[in-house]
Amino acid sequence: NIEDAQSSNIRVDFEDSDSGEIEGEMVDSDSSESTESDPVEDCGFSEFRIKLANIVFEEGFSDRATKRILGLLRWAGHEDLPKTRVTLLKTPRDKIVTRSVPPGEYLHFGIEKFLLTLPSNSPIKDFEEISLDINMDGLPVFGKTQKLWPIQGAFSHDKTLSPFLIGAYSGPKDPKDVTLFLEDFIAECNKLILEGVFVTKSRVHKSFRINMFCCDAPARAMISGTQYHRGHNACPKCDQIAQEISNRSVYATCSANPRTDDGFRGRLVPAHHHSMDPIGIEQIPSIDMVKQIALDPMHVVYLGVVRRFSRQLYAESCINFKLRSAGRTHLNNFYSSLAPFIPFEFARKPRSFEDLGDWKATEFRLFSLYTGVVTFQIIFPESFFNHFLLLFSALRLLSNATNPVLPPDNIQTAKNLLEQYVSEYPNFYGEIQVGYNVHCLLHIADCANDFGPLPYFSAFKFENFMQAIKKNIRKKHQLLPQLNNRNAEKAFLDSITRPTPPSQFSHEFKLRRPLFGGNFAYKTCSFSRFRLTANQSDGCCLIRGEIPVSIIGFAEREGCQGLIGQRYGTPTPFFLSPINSLLVGVMRVEDFSHDGEESFYQDVEFFPLCEVTHKMVRIPYGS
Repeated sequence: NIEDAQSSNIRVDFEDSDSGEIEGEMVDSDSSESTESDPVEDCGFSEFRIKLANIVFEEGFSDRATKRILGLLRWAGHEDLPKTRVTLLKTPRDKIVTRSVPPGEYLHFGIEKFLLTLPSNSPIKDFEEISLDINMDGLPVFGKTQKLWPIQGAFSHDKTLSPFLIGAYSGPKDPKDVTLFLEDFIAECNKLILEGVFVTKSRVHKSFRINMFCCDAPARAMISGTQYHRGHNACPKCDQIAQEISNRSVYATCSANPRTDDGFRGRLVPAHHHSMDPIGIEQIPSIDMVKQIALDPMHVVYLGVVRRFSRQLYAESCINFKLRSAGRTHLNNFYSSLAPFIPFEFARKPRSFEDLGDWKATEFRLFSLYTGVVTFQIIFPESFFNHFLLLFSALRLLSNATNPVLPPDNIQTAKNLLEQYVSEYPNFYGEIQVGYNVHCLLHIADCANDFGPLPYFSAFKFENFMQAIKKNIRKKHQLLPQLNNRNAEKAFLDSITRPTPPSQFSHEFKLRRPLFGGNFAYKTCSFSRFRLTANQSDGCCLIRGEIPVSIIGFAEREGCQGLIGQRYGTPTPFFLSPINSLLVGVMRVEDFSHDGEESFYQDVEFFPLCEVTHKMVRIPYGS
């Protein structure tokens, strides 16, 4: 129990959050035809109207339901509200024109067209250049009857901004010709790279570049015209050739000669390519076809390596180890018991390994970076724990998103740890298990050197945006008109929604005893990147990057907003090898021991909010 005086706790800081998969469906219907509606002004909306519009969009209210709600609100005195959903959300009225891309069709929304819709005070006005991360991936809708391929863009210089749609293909199957599919995208990119781009409604001119392409292995191979991940020449970063063993492509535990852009375009290794002619994104001359195509950690690490060895540990045999029935029960009970301690930023909490087949990428990331270190130490043999620490420490070093550029020493240390992890992998899981994803671990640190911390080149934000896209599609027909309307509505809402304050208190409660001159405090404080709450899952933070504190509440003292809390004792490392755990934000502290209420209040301190540097994951450990 986390409240026990003698129990210890591991504290693990986290630097970003993963939003969960968005569920539900739109119940609206669309056609590409225009409809009449009452006019609406582009500015001066009330806070009530903005919130109402967001609710209507997010909950997927139909035209009919929205009209009834608006009618009721107008009858109740809100006569400033429009009468229809189309006007409330400024749904487009023009008929769209698509382009044939067998076996389906393509609609190009446009990069510059989107950038010109942004308000004049958008943060992108201060960017020195417009640098985009690009994602493409197939999204099945309505089972396997329809396939959607959105092209998404995200701003490299501001990871907090949501991705946006550049174009989309819709058809019964994947596009047959990737160059035809990407024709409009390639043409616009080449134009903007040469001429620059106008942004915001003020038409500010900026230079333009593509920072990287972030895709899973099949999409990465498709858009670059290279071998798919099951091939023998599939590695996008080096020319290591896989061997065929028991119908599997098995790699050596070391990398080979690095690929280069010149070698790629010159077809130095013809077997790596599907065509001797440039296809797909290779028709953008300024793209480095090796360095600027990232290895996405979401698919390579979490859904690749971690999912594979987790399944093997739980349900299969490893080298000299097999988890018996009693061990599986212990593992499931222990791991599920961690759920109440996981912060709300993680949309999916720890659950039984019996459900491993249904785990999402966020769950494997949680296991890789936070809960796995405790689970391995308690459940699995020491040798497996020590091997896991190589991966855990490397991922922690590469995931620190405090700064956009990782220290070179951290990158090199992580690279060494990953090389050791891969070299020892066959000793624990078998030679045949060293597949494409395990091999790609050897190159992840190089991608971090090129693009920054792992969250910076992970596909999580794109996957979440794709789920939002899927949610907005209700019927099988007219997929692209539906997508066009929802995309325009979202852009409109983004342009009128007011930003959240840097920090904001909520949930007032009465203190048991007046503290720091006040009788009341607040339970919750929302920051721009996370939320702290005085409870066991969200009530731990790091002050000035070094002092772990348990939160009692939030209050204002002499005009200064801060938190009321108790500091833990001096943190100690949870492990010392392969590196000191304190270097990767993992610490062990003793839980509090109080002799009565008086002692409790004597230990309480006030910390200004500006001193809060990290939110912490607090996990019980020990008796």
